[in-house]
Amino acid sequence: KNYYCQHLTTLIKDLLHREQWKRNKTNALIFKLNQELSIEKARLSMAPATDTNTDLITAADKLNNNSYQRYKGSRNRADAELCVSSDICPLTQETVIKVSSVKHPDAPPRIFHSVTDRCIDANVTVD
Repeated sequence: KNYYCQHLTTLIKDLLHREQWKRNKTNALIFKLNQELSIEKARLSMAPATDTNTDLITAADKLNNNSYQRYKGSRNRADAELCVSSDICPLTQETVIKVSSVKHPDAPPRIFHSVTDRCIDANVTVD
Protein backbone atom coordinates (compact mmCIF):
# COMPACT_ATOMS: atom_id res chain seq x y z
CA LYS A 1 0.00 0.00 0.00
CA ASN A 2 1.30 3.46 -0.88
CA TYR A 3 1.32 5.72 2.20
CA TYR A 4 3.34 8.47 0.51
CA CYS A 5 0.38 9.60 -1.60
CA GLN A 6 2.58 9.96 -4.67
CA HIS A 7 2.44 8.38 -8.03
CA LEU A 8 4.32 5.09 -8.40
CA THR A 9 6.66 6.47 -11.07
CA THR A 10 7.66 9.34 -8.74
CA LEU A 11 8.49 6.84 -5.98
CA ILE A 12 10.60 4.70 -8.34
CA LYS A 13 12.38 7.78 -9.71
CA ASP A 14 13.21 8.93 -6.16
CA LEU A 15 14.43 5.45 -5.29
CA LEU A 16 16.73 5.38 -8.30
CA HIS A 17 18.13 8.82 -7.41
CA ARG A 18 18.84 7.70 -3.83
CA GLU A 19 20.56 4.55 -5.10
CA GLN A 20 22.64 6.55 -7.56
CA TRP A 21 23.67 9.02 -4.82
CA LYS A 22 24.66 6.15 -2.51
CA ARG A 23 26.59 4.38 -5.30
CA ASN A 24 28.46 7.60 -6.18
CA LYS A 25 29.29 8.19 -2.51
CA THR A 26 30.60 4.61 -2.13
CA ASN A 27 32.63 4.85 -5.34
CA ALA A 28 34.21 8.11 -4.15
CA LEU A 29 35.13 6.50 -0.81
CA ILE A 30 36.66 3.45 -2.52
CA PHE A 31 38.61 5.72 -4.89
CA LYS A 32 39.91 7.80 -1.95
CA LEU A 33 41.05 4.69 -0.02
CA ASN A 34 42.69 3.28 -3.15
CA GLN A 35 44.54 6.57 -3.68
CA GLU A 36 45.75 6.58 -0.06
CA LEU A 37 47.08 3.02 -0.47
CA SER A 38 48.82 3.97 -3.73
CA ILE A 39 50.50 6.91 -1.99
CA GLU A 40 51.58 4.63 0.87
CA LYS A 41 53.06 2.11 -1.61
CA ALA A 42 54.98 4.91 -3.36
CA ARG A 43 56.26 6.20 -0.01
CA LEU A 44 57.41 2.72 1.02
CA SER A 45 59.14 2.11 -2.31
CA MET A 46 61.16 5.33 -1.81
CA ALA A 47 62.07 4.43 1.81
CA PRO A 48 65.14 2.34 2.73
CA ALA A 49 64.74 -1.40 2.14
CA THR A 50 64.44 -2.63 5.73
CA ASP A 51 62.67 -5.82 6.79
CA THR A 52 59.71 -3.80 8.07
CA ASN A 53 59.36 -1.81 4.85
CA THR A 54 59.62 -4.94 2.70
CA ASP A 55 56.95 -6.59 4.83
CA LEU A 56 54.71 -3.51 4.59
CA ILE A 57 55.12 -3.36 0.80
CA THR A 58 54.05 -7.00 0.55
CA ALA A 59 51.07 -6.30 2.83
CA ALA A 60 50.09 -3.22 0.80
CA ASP A 61 50.09 -5.32 -2.38
CA LYS A 62 47.79 -7.95 -0.89
CA LEU A 63 45.47 -6.10 1.51
CA ASN A 64 42.87 -3.38 1.13
CA ASN A 65 43.45 -0.01 2.81
CA ASN A 66 41.59 -0.71 6.07
CA SER A 67 43.25 -4.10 6.59
CA TYR A 68 46.62 -2.63 5.67
CA GLN A 69 46.28 0.17 8.23
CA ARG A 70 45.47 -2.37 10.97
CA TYR A 71 48.42 -4.55 9.91
CA LYS A 72 50.76 -1.54 9.79
CA GLY A 73 49.72 -0.51 13.32
CA SER A 74 50.29 -4.03 14.63
CA ARG A 75 53.64 -4.28 12.86
CA ASN A 76 54.82 -0.93 14.24
CA ARG A 77 53.65 -1.88 17.74
CA ALA A 78 55.53 -5.19 17.48
CA ASP A 79 58.68 -3.40 16.32
CA ALA A 80 58.44 -1.00 19.26
CA GLU A 81 57.57 -3.53 21.97
CA LEU A 82 59.48 -6.67 20.96
CA CYS A 83 63.21 -7.40 20.83
CA VAL A 84 64.35 -10.20 18.49
CA SER A 85 67.74 -11.88 18.91
CA SER A 86 69.44 -15.03 17.66
CA ASP A 87 71.05 -17.40 20.11
CA ILE A 88 72.39 -20.96 20.30
CA CYS A 89 70.31 -23.41 22.30
CA PRO A 90 72.57 -25.01 24.97
CA LEU A 91 70.73 -28.35 24.79
CA THR A 92 70.53 -28.93 21.02
CA GLN A 93 73.30 -26.59 19.80
CA GLU A 94 70.99 -25.19 17.09
CA THR A 95 70.42 -21.55 16.35
CA VAL A 96 67.13 -20.32 17.79
CA ILE A 97 65.36 -16.99 17.67
CA LYS A 98 64.42 -15.38 20.98
CA VAL A 99 61.65 -12.81 21.12
CA SER A 100 61.46 -10.83 24.34
CA SER A 101 59.26 -7.96 25.48
CA VAL A 102 60.75 -4.49 25.88
CA LYS A 103 57.74 -3.46 27.93
CA HIS A 104 58.07 -6.40 30.36
CA PRO A 105 61.77 -7.33 30.63
CA ASP A 106 61.09 -9.77 33.47
CA ALA A 107 58.91 -11.97 31.19
CA PRO A 108 60.70 -15.04 29.79
CA PRO A 109 61.56 -14.83 26.07
CA ARG A 110 59.66 -16.87 23.47
CA ILE A 111 61.90 -19.30 21.56
CA PHE A 112 61.48 -20.18 17.84
CA HIS A 113 63.44 -22.48 15.50
CA SER A 114 62.98 -20.13 12.52
CA VAL A 115 61.21 -16.91 11.59
CA THR A 116 58.19 -18.82 10.22
CA ASP A 117 58.00 -21.26 13.16
CA ARG A 118 55.60 -21.29 16.07
CA CYS A 119 56.65 -21.04 19.69
CA ILE A 120 58.58 -24.11 20.93
CA ASP A 121 57.07 -24.06 24.43
CA ALA A 122 53.63 -25.72 24.13
CA ASN A 123 52.28 -23.98 27.25
CA VAL A 124 52.87 -20.49 25.86
CA THR A 125 50.95 -18.79 23.05
CA VAL A 126 52.23 -15.94 20.95
CA ASP A 127 49.81 -13.02 20.68
